[in-house]
Order: sequence, then structure tokens, then C-alpha cells
Amino acid sequence: MAESTKPTSLEVQARPSIRHTKVSEAEKRKILTMVLVDGMTQTAVAEATGHQWRTVSRALNSPEGVEMRKELEEAHRAGARRILNRAAEKAAKSWVKQLELADEGKKAQHLPAMNLLTHIKAVEVAAPNTDNRTQILIKIGSDAPDLEVIDVESE
Repeated sequence: MAESTKPTSLEVQARPSIRHTKVSEAEKRKILTMVLVDGMTQTAVAEATGHQWRTVSRALNSPEGVEMRKELEEAHRAGARRILNRAAEKAAKSWVKQLELADEGKKAQHLPAMNLLTHIKAVEVAAPNTDNRTQILIKIGSDAPDLEVIDVESE
């Protein structure tokens, strides 16, 4: 008969050594990097570093953790803005092409390009005037506050 490797109700399994000490600044930075940059879960970080889950949570909610999270989020937003801004010229050309297709009586979809351009503030689309014309305000230059006004007939 094979021996059972399961502990009986009277046996106690040894738990891995878990440190209950405060973390140094270097350890805190390592914990923050593992969670915020590497995408590890708090439980996985606790196991990998030998700290309690609560210690990892405290590091994430510390002023340094909150600041690092804000910095990373801003870096991600800035990267997304750069990508969208690089696509502005292509979106403008697409918008014009879709308008040309619509003029030819073909089905066209200009809204994705228009939405991109308005969200990155490359253009502003004003409400139609009483004479059934829409104004499109085009931003000239990256930091230019002036907008060029172009009237477009709407149907």
C-alpha cells in the first residue's frame, strides 16, 4: 500500500518565511516597478519578494506609489497623444476623400476621421449656421492659438 503524502489533520505544514519588516526605499521602488511596470499582481510580488501582501499594498498606496502611478499614466497618455497627432494628416486626407465619395453619391464614412481630428483639437466643428453652412475651424501649427475658418456647405 502506498504511503499518503497528504498531511493529516494533526500535522502542520511549514509556511514559507514571510518578512514582517519595513521595506527600504530600494525595495519599495522594486515592488512598485514589479506591479506598475511589469504588471505583476500584488500576490505574485509578495511571493517573489518574501513580503506580506499588505506590505505590497502599502507600498502601492504610499505617496511614492501614487506619484509613480501618476507619472506612468501621464507617460502613457502622452504616448497616445503623439500617435494620434502623427495620424492627423492621414485623417484629414481620409476626411476629404470621404467627402469626395459622398459628393459622387457613394456611401462614405467621414465621422472616424472627423472625431480623431476634433479630439486632438486639430479642428473644431461648429454648429451649422442659419444659412445651412457649417464652419470647420482648422488649427495651424502645433501651439498656434489662431484658427482658420473654412465654410463648408451642409445638406
